[in-house]
Amino acid sequence: MSRRALFFIALFSALAALVAGLFARRAFDRLVTTRRFPVAAVPIEPYTIIRPEMLELRELPRPLEKEPIYLSIEEAAGKMSTLRIPAGALLYRDFAVRPAEFRYVDDPNLAVVSFPVAPEKAVGGQVRIGQRVDIWRIARAEAQRDLSPLQAIQI
Repeated sequence: MSRRALFFIALFSALAALVAGLFARRAFDRLVTTRRFPVAAVPIEPYTIIRPEMLELRELPRPLEKEPIYLSIEEAAGKMSTLRIPAGALLYRDFAVRPAEFRYVDDPNLAVVSFPVAPEKAVGGQVRIGQRVDIWRIARAEAQRDLSPLQAIQI
């Protein structure tokens, strides 16, 4: 081979190596570079308003930014958990929502009350997970017989 051909082959090889090196560096940084993401510092029970002290920052791979998760503690604080979030878990946007989004009714004067119940012990095992149970209390009316049905029943 002539010297000229060897020179062009060497030049082409050097350029190809440079392009491959730049591509590898970019891909490596994208895959290996880390970022601090908020995770649950303690287990968070369902229907809990998330406070900043319940969260901590942990170094995780940067590509997680593309997931539907909260990216800062300030962004996640004040949200209500929709399910149990174990300690160390990322906070996905479906796991914690604004309390207004979580409400079942638009009227702020009404409240939906939730409390844990062992299904096997509730009403002889008749209540199943996810069922709606309404709890009513009869108003105490000592001598008043002229109450309307709405006045007699209180939530």
